[in-house]
Amino acid sequence: MTDTNPRNFIQRLANALHDAADDVEGWGNYASSYFQEKHDLLGNVARIHAMADEARAYLAATTEPPISEQENERRFKECLRIIQNTTHEDLVELMGEDFLEEFRRASQR
Repeated sequence: MTDTNPRNFIQRLANALHDAADDVEGWGNYASSYFQEKHDLLGNVARIHAMADEARAYLAATTEPPISEQENERRFKECLRIIQNTTHEDLVELMGEDFLEEFRRASQR
């Protein structure tokens, strides 16, 4: 099963970019100095590493602290309150009548 957590996905992409930059550098070193300079090997490697670093910096800057059990419970109760107080008119406004009709048909199968 694939991990669908966006933060984990970004981390895997950053790791893959870092590894790819190292591979590009390694393969590029087989080329002559002329072709390394012509195709800006060092610049390309640096740009790939910079993208990996930018992704990692984003993850570091947006890390949310874990919530407490009390906060989790409060949020859960608030969600239940919203669900319990949602009217048919609210659902029509949010989802549209066509969606609700399709939902009714699907749920009766």
